Amino acid sequence: MNDTATLFRKAVELSFDDFLAQYGFARTKSESHPTGFGVTYRNGSRYIHIGGTLHPHDYPYYYYLTIGAGSDEFPESDWNGAALWRIMQRFAPDEYKKHEHLYDIPPEITEAQIVDKVRINRRLCELHAKDFLSGSLARLEEVRGIQNKGREPYKIYTPDSRGKYSMTYDKESEKLKKKYS
Repeated sequence: MNDTATLFRKAVELSFDDFLAQYGFARTKSESHPTGFGVTYRNGSRYIHIGGTLHPHDYPYYYYLTIGAGSDEFPESDWNGAALWRIMQRFAPDEYKKHEHLYDIPPEITEAQIVDKVRINRRLCELHAKDFLSGSLARLEEVRGIQNKGREPYKIYTPDSRGKYSMTYDKESEKLKKKYS
């Protein structure tokens, strides 16, 4: 799996760089390592992040395309974006069903399969995120709001002197939940 992350990163760059440049997006980050990859494109406050995990703790492996508005750094990016599959699930359920396994990364994936997955993902981005690419945040905000309303802020468990734990919510994620719900 060590080469898989690099193959994905290169396939994303080849497929998305010129395509997204047509909409004013430029690649700002690109990395791959044995346990994952990520490529980020920005146009002003909007961003597209395509990444994947090959970490054993995250098995089964997967990749994703997230659109967002705001910072592309954690923790804000965890709250201000939505995965393309969620947008498809909301606005094009038949297309979502047809491609629901697109984001799976099987252990023995070939380079040709990677290129094909990325090519299909680009086409789906063009079809189902066209409004976002052109500057509209309406569908992103709708899906993001639904997604975040159902989420809890990050929990912090702190032990006391007797070995019992008390739970509190992380203050920053409480603010982000409120802002992006």
